[in-house]
Amino acid sequence: MTARALLLDVGVLLPPRYPRMIEYARSIDVDPGALLTVLLGVRPYDPDTLPAPLPDPESARRRCDRGEATWAQALEEIAADFPRLCGKPWDAAGYGRFLASGPGLAVRLDAARVVRDAARSGCDVVVIATGPAEFAAGMPVLVPDGARLVFTHELGVARPDPAIWAASADAAGIATGPESWCIVADTWESVDALRGTVSGQPGGTAYWDATANDSWVADVRDRLGLPACQ
Repeated sequence: MTARALLLDVGVLLPPRYPRMIEYARSIDVDPGALLTVLLGVRPYDPDTLPAPLPDPESARRRCDRGEATWAQALEEIAADFPRLCGKPWDAAGYGRFLASGPGLAVRLDAARVVRDAARSGCDVVVIATGPAEFAAGMPVLVPDGARLVFTHELGVARPDPAIWAASADAAGIATGPESWCIVADTWESVDALRGTVSGQPGGTAYWDATANDSWVADVRDRLGLPACQ
């Protein structure tokens, strides 16, 4: 069955950032899994790949993603939780300098081409931006023409809750059901939450984890009936 809708995290379009965050954690002698949990409120990787504390679904970071707390509140909680989980005080300025030393606002070309080609072919395309309202301003420039951008802080639901996909589709006005969706997430925990809630078999929702690379691109192109990228 050819899918008729593509739903994906905006992080799928960005240069992989979790490896750089792990690099930063190791540079300051902090457990990478703990740092990711504190800063993201979600586990990007399978615990067998990168052990990490279980995120608190009611943390200010997660509530911020759902629009229930401000980014300032999340930062205050991060500063408080970092010593407990990571063993040293949180250095926001040091982390900011590290981020500034990396790639700027850019896109993963193969991922962006899938979004562009899917929209041009008549597929419904929804790009989901998880994060506080303060993050929203820079997001539209990342989204190819023809795709609809939705924000989790406006939906009241955020990753890894599997309800995020249906809520995003509804907000974008997509009429087709999950049986014709392709879902591409940028955290393992989001994909893991989908298991048991939707079918990954032909004729049902298909989903991929784009945490590490773009290996999902060829499968999604085939599922959407798009030609291979030249």
